Amino acid sequence: LSVGGSEFVNLNVEKAESVSEFGETATHELLHTLNLGEVAETPYIIDTKMTRIGLEYFTTGSTDKNIRSNAMNYGNTKID
Repeated sequence: LSVGGSEFVNLNVEKAESVSEFGETATHELLHTLNLGEVAETPYIIDTKMTRIGLEYFTTGSTDKNIRSNAMNYGNTKID
């Protein structure tokens, strides 16, 4: 799967740790093909707005309380 013409994502179900992980990654990458950015990089969407300090992200008063479950958020992203 080519994302933005510059990345190659190998969506091989046999290499995924679980079917769930495969589904989450496939959904995330397919949404990139619709030009959705990473959740922390979309400040124009008010309920995903966060502040970045170093490698960590901090929620704002308008950040949705379930931001960690957003399909465009990486599981290893540190959020307060």
